[in-house]
Amino acid sequence: MNSVDYQDVLRHHLVPYFQRFPGVSFTFQQDNATIHVINRSGSCTDY
Repeated sequence: MNSVDYQDVLRHHLVPYFQRFPGVSFTFQQDNATIHVINRSGSCTDY
């Protein structure tokens, strides 16, 4: 998996999951894997 694949997972699976719970606050914890901390991926988690 590369950073583009990771962004795709976030965009198509994680974000829709969050949207199912309006008003609920989630904490998204990174594990510092290389694909997770590349700058392009960071903006994807600013949800």
